[in-house]
Amino acid sequence: PGLAWAGNHGLELAWPVAAPAPGAAKAAGATLGEMAGWVHPGAIGARGGLEVVARAPQLSSWPGVWVEDKRLTLTVHYRQAGPEVGPKLGELLAGIVKRRPDIELCRGKMSYEVRPRLGWDKGRAVLRLVRELAPQGGWGLFYAGDDETDDDALRAVRRLPDPSVGIMVGRGGEGPADFCLQDTDDLLEVLEALAAERPWHARGPAK
Repeated sequence: PGLAWAGNHGLELAWPVAAPAPGAAKAAGATLGEMAGWVHPGAIGARGGLEVVARAPQLSSWPGVWVEDKRLTLTVHYRQAGPEVGPKLGELLAGIVKRRPDIELCRGKMSYEVRPRLGWDKGRAVLRLVRELAPQGGWGLFYAGDDETDDDALRAVRRLPDPSVGIMVGRGGEGPADFCLQDTDDLLEVLEALAAERPWHARGPAK
């Protein structure tokens, strides 16, 4: 309860409906604990292009390569095939995608992402959630990611006012993050320290 989430590179979002201030009128039809949802209106239209990629016989017959169908996007994984497969797989996918104006290809972590060509990414999703959850400002955002597709979100976080911060996990310090951590154990340590210092629901200065 109280958590917002984004899926499919921000093409679908959900956030909790805020409880009204004492004496204020509640949003029409909204009750405490309800979630508001949003799906990018152009995402469904690209389903045909995604299916062309998902059904490509070259992928189904490639050992160690498998397609994860997320409905609004695809992830083509090659971790089980080994990193040497990456360049050849990328060339194959690029050849398929270039014939479809409705989809685009992006690199991921030992994977390739195929998503609707909408000019939308994790960074725009972050900014949309900020507008929905804190339109008046007054709070900071903590973003952590370990994938190249997180770079858009990390750049967006840099445009937000302090104390917002972006963390890159792994990748040897690459990417537009404010800070870099070696692995998820380090991230857990940071999160535990933050939780001990200031509860997530606190509004005033830490005590």
